[in-house]
Amino acid sequence: MKIAVPTDDGKRIAEHFGRAQTFAIFEIEDGQIKSKAIIDSRSPHLSGQHGQDHGAWFMSALEGYDVIISRGMGRRAIAYFQEAGIKPVFTDMDDVEEAVRAYGNGTLQECAQPDCGRH
Repeated sequence: MKIAVPTDDGKRIAEHFGRAQTFAIFEIEDGQIKSKAIIDSRSPHLSGQHGQDHGAWFMSALEGYDVIISRGMGRRAIAYFQEAGIKPVFTDMDDVEEAVRAYGNGTLQECAQPDCGRH
């Protein structure tokens, strides 16, 4: 399973998906993290479209992922991911790896709203 998590420092989940500085990219298998990478959300080569607004690259760069774990996300991003078959999951957890592990083993406490009470 492929999971993406917005983060500004590689350790904590960013407050809002589209404003994240980087994304932690994970592959998990049997609830265990098999690989982790960090990609810069401001890198224009990720989307192939120079001059895009900050965070807009994700529409194509995250295709093929199964889950996006976030603390907050706008309706447009939610609709895109749902349409693409990518499950947006919202949590109030702070630690990126802890949230990924919890999701992988089925114990992640999800928020019902896409802002986890923050906005």
